[in-house]
Amino acid sequence: MHTTSPIGLAAAFAVITAITGCPDPSENPRGEGEGEGEGEGEGEGENVDGIVASTLSYKTTSSADGVERDSTAVVSVKDDVVDGRPVVVILPGWGGSGDVGASSNGQTRLFADAGYTVVNVGFHNTGDAPGNAPANFYSDMAESVDGALTAVCALPTAACAHIALVGVSYGGTQTHPVARYLRSVGWAGDKGSIVALLSQDAGYTIQNFREPPYAETALYSVAMIENQGDQTFPIDGCDFDNCGARERAVFHEGRGEDVLSICPAGGGHGSRGFADWDAWVVSAVQVMLHDERGAARFDGFVEPSVVVANACLP
Repeated sequence: MHTTSPIGLAAAFAVITAITGCPDPSENPRGEGEGEGEGEGEGEGENVDGIVASTLSYKTTSSADGVERDSTAVVSVKDDVVDGRPVVVILPGWGGSGDVGASSNGQTRLFADAGYTVVNVGFHNTGDAPGNAPANFYSDMAESVDGALTAVCALPTAACAHIALVGVSYGGTQTHPVARYLRSVGWAGDKGSIVALLSQDAGYTIQNFREPPYAETALYSVAMIENQGDQTFPIDGCDFDNCGARERAVFHEGRGEDVLSICPAGGGHGSRGFADWDAWVVSAVQVMLHDERGAARFDGFVEPSVVVANACLP
């Protein structure tokens, strides 16, 4: 998967790090990539305060440089869960170079406590062509998620008919490209389905070299939360095809399409001054998975704690 030309990278490094999309489609006509992942096993789970986390190992092959790499993901679930639960995949931030290891974070617990099976993926900085050294803003994120889901969806606690991608900063921009890649390699049918996208600190990256270039809300639900003061991916901007939350909210509203959005006043990239940020994020995922896409409410399900709507409009 290829993305280029960071905007406000120094500021982004100070918070969650971010990248932008491809300004020149000819550099990557296939988009995110066509690699494959193969699950290889599950590490012994560790129970920390009621959340069991296990490490899964698998291999990914980058479509950019053709290299097969060892990859890992961390899967977390409450220790009393024995049935299959909708899966939440967390796409992390990135600065555009270096590998990103799989590790749990605050949002892991947020979604695990809400009853979901949560997956934190790692990914690699890859070359831009076979034989080339790692290049800035080339990664195998999409391929790694594919491999992680192949392993996770074999577990009894994963109900992969309903999968949500939740991204932060760089991961927020990439919810749409990664979803399109995953659905193109089979995650829109019998083995599982990507049905919800939530971007934080961004809207999402459009793909002007594809048709249509925007998220297809008939196929999956879309939610976005971004501070009005974000200067890395400004809420009304679409530089290098990395669109802000309000720009996308207005776009979909104009098409008569339902999305969820909110743009808290003030705040910079990655700041969390909005007191209801976490509550909005969990509530949005709940609404998308259960109300909009039909996932069954499981034992112990707690209804959304805040009302969510397309609120980031002028």
